Amino acid sequence: MKNAKKLFAQVLLPALMAALLVGYGGGNLPAMAATKSAVMITDAGGLGDGGFNDMAWRGLEMARDQLGYEIGVIESHEAAQYAPNIQQAAEQGYDIVICVGFLFVDVLAEVAPQYPDTKFVMVDAVVEGYNIYSFAFDVQESSFLAGALAGLIFEENVFGYVGGMEIPVVLAWESGFVSGILTTKPGAEVRTAYVGTFVDPGRAKELALAHFTAGAGVCMEVTSGGAIGVIEAARDAGKMFIASDASKDSFAPGHEFTAALAKRDHAVLNAIRLIDEGAAVPGTTYLSMKDDIFGLPDNTEERYGADVTATINKLRDMIISGELVVPTDREAVAVFTPPVF
Repeated sequence: MKNAKKLFAQVLLPALMAALLVGYGGGNLPAMAATKSAVMITDAGGLGDGGFNDMAWRGLEMARDQLGYEIGVIESHEAAQYAPNIQQAAEQGYDIVICVGFLFVDVLAEVAPQYPDTKFVMVDAVVEGYNIYSFAFDVQESSFLAGALAGLIFEENVFGYVGGMEIPVVLAWESGFVSGILTTKPGAEVRTAYVGTFVDPGRAKELALAHFTAGAGVCMEVTSGGAIGVIEAARDAGKMFIASDASKDSFAPGHEFTAALAKRDHAVLNAIRLIDEGAAVPGTTYLSMKDDIFGLPDNTEERYGADVTATINKLRDMIISGELVVPTDREAVAVFTPPVF
């Protein structure tokens, strides 16, 4: 299809199956039937990133299976498509439009008021509006635990981090990771680098390889569509990577050290459920480790032992209790005092 924008709709009614693949600009879009419906608009990373976008989509699939929603997804390939994609979704008649990622903040604030009968869900950022339900995540809590685990396990004193763009949420991932490493390995060097986009795995691989060449034994990725580049770098260099959002071990079995989990699928499902029940209130919901959204994989103890896991669990409990506040930016990292544990 020549147009970069594609609409993939999964529906329950056979009469709508013809809408499974619709190109934007290809004619009048079919109107939604008088049933419950929700559509997700990806950021430029798109589906198949193994994390951020895929997890949000899984939340819609859960809403389909558990709540009976018709669901669809519109993939964005560049920022210029965000506003038209939001308009496309609203005009097609979806009840709930879910925007994934910080880069939607400005366009959603502009477009949402044009569709007062549509409910918009903003995932991973805050947008104010009478028909907008924002969900912000304390992602730094999850990366803190991943960094702390890395500091406990790796003999190397150098660690790597590759981010997509230097936006607040990705800097929060970085800040948590750095703080976690410094908590369990004081004096360690944490090398950070940014691709400048979320859709360039080649550049992400180059940056990760540079970290490994400089002595890093492990590199964390927060790169969405660029994640495979960091993963390939770890595989090719015989090193390890840390996944963000969800495990990506299947991309390079044996090279994933751990994953800093962020269960956005559950957040998306919960948002749709609250709207469906009429219990949702426009505004911002902040989700943290105490909401069972963040953490490390269940096999951590099996892989790294009871003593190491006990240390990680103690740090987790300190975060949940509020005794430990994880930095969200570089300024806070600069004055961070590692906790005594």
